[in-house]
Order: sequence, then C-alpha cells, then structure tokens
Amino acid sequence: MTTSWMEQFEAWHAAAGVDLKLRPAAAPAKIAKAEAKMGLAFPAGYRAWLLRHDGQADPEGSAELAPGCNWLTSAEGSAAQWADEEEWAQEGEEDDSQCDGRVKNQVFSRKRIPIAGTKYWDQDKTYLDLDPGPRGVAGQVIALVTECDFEVLGDSFEAFMERYVALLEAGALKVEGGQLVPTGPAWTGHPAEWLAKQLAKAPSEKKAAPKKAAPKKAAPKKKAAPKKKAAPKKAAPKKAAPQEGAAPKKAAPKKAAPKKAAPKKAAPKKAAPKKKAAPKKAAPKKAAPKR
Repeated sequence: MTTSWMEQFEAWHAAAGVDLKLRPAAAPAKIAKAEAKMGLAFPAGYRAWLLRHDGQADPEGSAELAPGCNWLTSAEGSAAQWADEEEWAQEGEEDDSQCDGRVKNQVFSRKRIPIAGTKYWDQDKTYLDLDPGPRGVAGQVIALVTECDFEVLGDSFEAFMERYVALLEAGALKVEGGQLVPTGPAWTGHPAEWLAKQLAKAPSEKKAAPKKAAPKKAAPKKKAAPKKKAAPKKAAPKKAAPQEGAAPKKAAPKKAAPKKAAPKKAAPKKAAPKKKAAPKKAAPKKAAPKR
C-alpha cells in the first residue's frame, strides 16, 4: 500500500524528534464557515489536510511547516487574516507580474488565502494563490520573502508537500535547536528562496520503471476450409406495387419484330429443246468429161 505524503511528513518529524504540535482535524462545518466568510473555496489538497490537521497549535513554540514558511494556521485563522488584509487588497494587472509571470505583482489580493504566518501575522506569510499571473497555476503555493516579493513553492499544496517530503527523506535538512536547517552550506538569503530552488530539483514522487511485457506467441492459424461457391440465384422480376388511388396503367402492346422471309428456292429452268438441224442436200456430182 502506498503511503501518502501526509503520513510520510508526520513520520519523518516523529523520527527526527521534531514536534510540530499539529491540531486535530477541522470539522467540515468549520471549513465551510471559513470559506463562506472569504467567498473562496479551499483547494482540494489543502481541504484534505484540514480534515486531518487544522493547523499548528503553538505558533513560534514549535517547528515551522517548512523553512521560511512560518506556522500553519487553522481554517478559521485563514478567514480572519483574509478579512484583515481585504481592505488593502488591490487588483493586479496581467502584464505586471513577477516570478517569470507566475505571480501578479500585488502584495494583497482578495483571491489569496493566507495559510501560514507568525503569531501576529507581522512578518512573512504563505498563501494559496487563486489568482495567479499569466504563467502561474490557480491554487499555487507562494511565500512572501520581502515586503513585496514572492517565491513559488509548488503548483498546489499537495505538489509542494510531496516535493518537500522528498527533500526531507533525501537528507537535505537536519534539526538544530528544534528547527530545520540545510545539511550542506547554510542559506545566505531568505530560507524560502533556498527552499524554492531545492524544490525545483526534487522529484514529486518516485515512479516505478514500466515492466516490459513478455512477447506473446501467436497461436498457429487453422486453415479455413474452402467455401463452396453458391449457385447464383436468378432474381425473380419484381412487380411494381400499384400506387394508391392511381388508375392501373395498361401496358402498351409490344410490337413484334418483323420476321425475315426465308429465301425462296429458284425453280429449275427447263432447257429449251434443241432444233433439229435440217439435213444438208448433197450437191450433185458433175460427171467427168469423156476422153
């Protein structure tokens, strides 16, 4: 069975001896009330987290959610802080953005849900950004690192946490004085800036290499018995059905093709009787003269 990032997150901190002081689950009615106050819905991944833990019980008295992100608040705390910031909210311009176009260049927005900060919300904060810049994603997690500059930590709360858990399990952070610090060189800027760079390198989850299926041997094909040719059927001439109400048409009489006369045999000609030649009279012989 695959372990969820929530269980991995809790297990890593328990093994490291870090107490996050996570509250029990928020009641669905409490979540709905907070959403109604803001006029915004918590993204599905964060709602699932609230149904497991409704923030951290002791801000500044326990470890932060992640370096530079401060402490998670409750659903009710998110709605209360949103109401405090709403009066300073301004509309962001699409063509005025930061973080490579992913975040609108505005400090306060009515479409951002604050989810983590200090006890009095007087320093850096972490938000769920529902109105991103032109290249951002609605629901992305952003952290305020200066008075007006942000860092994007993930396209969603669950994507951020999956990568963060991968960093923890890879040994990128260690515990010092109850807080997490880099295992390697210490950060020189804002911790969330360091975190954003590390998260960009971390895999969101391990994917198993696809198994190659063994090639299937094709069964030998049976030779089909030769089909007997059916004798062609003579189609019976179709009689056209008479149309309703139409007088039956009389078939025009067919003209018989003219018969060729048989050649007449010529009657044998009778030979005309030959005329008998008249007998020739012999000329009288003259008597020879006497000597």
